[in-house]
Amino acid sequence: MKINTLLFTLLALTFFTDANGQWTKGKLSDPRSGLSACVLGSKIYFSGGLKSLPYNASQRIDIYDAEANVWSQDSFSKPYYSVAAKTYENKAYFACTSLNEDNIEIFDMATGLWETVKIPLQGGDKSFEIFDDKIYLEGSGNAQIYDINSKTWSSQKLSVY
Repeated sequence: MKINTLLFTLLALTFFTDANGQWTKGKLSDPRSGLSACVLGSKIYFSGGLKSLPYNASQRIDIYDAEANVWSQDSFSKPYYSVAAKTYENKAYFACTSLNEDNIEIFDMATGLWETVKIPLQGGDKSFEIFDDKIYLEGSGNAQIYDINSKTWSSQKLSVY
């Protein structure tokens, strides 16, 4: 299953899947802007975002199963106004920012369980990548690296070329 294109706005979603070869329209259970999306298996996870200003963040995750054509919902451990989402090795990783705490929320597709990992350096939006069993977060000139296997953090000051 491959999801080719995602388009979303505050109230509605439109996406193209190989399952039916057509554009699919959907509606969020909790309308919001600034959300993030990722694909894990046949499911698309729409997460986080702002329901309204000032700071009315969402902890909702809307999940669309493209094979079954069914919607479901889940929730983060707390509301997040900024979320970046990636998938790696049958897990979905969400780098999340709230007013007072930054976390990585991890969903394991095999077990159906969630894990929350606190990000040591707090504050602000971060660039986010996963490579070679490590999560790389960059923000404010610092790289934070989380080793998925050992569950340990390291950091590195970034230099400008």
